[in-house]
This record gives sequence, C-alpha cells and structure tokens, in this order.
Amino acid sequence: FNHREVESLKDPGGKIKEKLYKILLDRLLKPEAKLPNQRIIPKLMKCSLCEQVFATKLQGYVPCKSKKATIGPRGELIYTHKREMTWNVDRYLEDQ
Repeated sequence: FNHREVESLKDPGGKIKEKLYKILLDRLLKPEAKLPNQRIIPKLMKCSLCEQVFATKLQGYVPCKSKKATIGPRGELIYTHKREMTWNVDRYLEDQ
C-alpha cells in the first residue's frame, strides 16, 4: 500500500490510518527503502546541540541553533551540528 491508498481510507477515528502511516514511515526510513523511480530515502539524524531532526544530507544547509560555535579560517563563527549517537528514529516515531 502507499500513502494515497491510506489517505483514501474511510477511518472516522483515524486509528487505522495512524498505524498505517507509521508503517509507511518505517519503510521509508530504512536505509534500503526505495520508492519507485527514486533514489534511496535519506537517513535522519538529530543534533545533540540544537535538538533539531533533519535529513543527514541537509546537515550543511540547516543552520545549528545552538550557542556553541567554532572559529572558521577567516575568523567567522561557524555553527555546526553534532550527531546525537544515542538517538533512535524508531523510538522518535513511536513518541510522536
């Protein structure tokens, strides 16, 4: 099943849709998961400094909102993310 099929279901309480969406998310976030005609889905990570969750590929584009910075080669302040190694995407999705 796909997200369009789940969306078209008649589920007044929303409980069935919620479980099906969790299954779909779980499939998408597995490293080997592929969508038809698409590349591998990016992995997610959580920054231990600013607590943001984002795709690993976007690490360089999403600014870290922490107050911890390093000094770059030209003297500028650089805010970089630090991966939280104990974070688990499965537990994160269960808590949502």
